[in-house]
Amino acid sequence: MQRFLPLKANIAQMYAKNLSLALLHLVFNNPATLSVHQGDSGTTPRILQLCLFLEQHWDKVSIFEDLRPYVEELSFHETKHLLHQLFPKIIGAVS
Repeated sequence: MQRFLPLKANIAQMYAKNLSLALLHLVFNNPATLSVHQGDSGTTPRILQLCLFLEQHWDKVSIFEDLRPYVEELSFHETKHLLHQLFPKIIGAVS
């Protein structure tokens, strides 16, 4: 999948979002990432992929509906770390 990501710049925005959603789906449904324990930072591959998706598509209103099923699957600790990752970026964007 990673070898197709550099092609993302050359494709229509709609397809770029769909490709990102497919990658998010793979990360959330891959048994290898489900068994990954949180490191010192508490960040899991699922959190990293969610943050990457948000950074790439933050300007689209539809992302909230797209992300809802994935955010609902997060554990309490993953949700906490997701918020810790996002708050500084949100504060920086508002200031």
